[in-house]
Amino acid sequence: MKKCTISSGTLVDYIYGEIDDVSKLHEIELHIKSCPDCLMEIGRLEAVKKAAEANRVDFPEEIWSVQRQNILRKIRTDAPAKKSFGGIFHGIFDVKKLSLAALIIIMAGIGTQYYRNVKILDEQKAMADKMELLQNMEIIERLDFYEKMSLK
Repeated sequence: MKKCTISSGTLVDYIYGEIDDVSKLHEIELHIKSCPDCLMEIGRLEAVKKAAEANRVDFPEEIWSVQRQNILRKIRTDAPAKKSFGGIFHGIFDVKKLSLAALIIIMAGIGTQYYRNVKILDEQKAMADKMELLQNMEIIERLDFYEKMSLK
């Protein structure tokens, strides 16, 4: 079957009579007649089908009833119910997510403010250093002036 174009799934569909397309059904039948691997696979699949049919389990009606109720209950709980906007909002944004988002926003705000304060402090320090330098230069100029005056 390795060199065949027909898959095992298609052969299973053929065995269980699930192929509705007549031309495809005819093509499969012609292929099975000419391919020994597929013919052997069909024999194996038919044996499995017969064994499965022979081992049928017939449960009492109350067991089937309980199983039906369990399936219906599961369908009801798994089925997506129509929710109001508040229900959808609550489903997307639960308390943990909102708390985490608020914490991130607050921390970002604190970090931004800290950065601004550090930047302002650095600018103020640089300005104070420049002013001190200017004052020192002015004092030196005065001293030079007085020194020149005293030498004359």
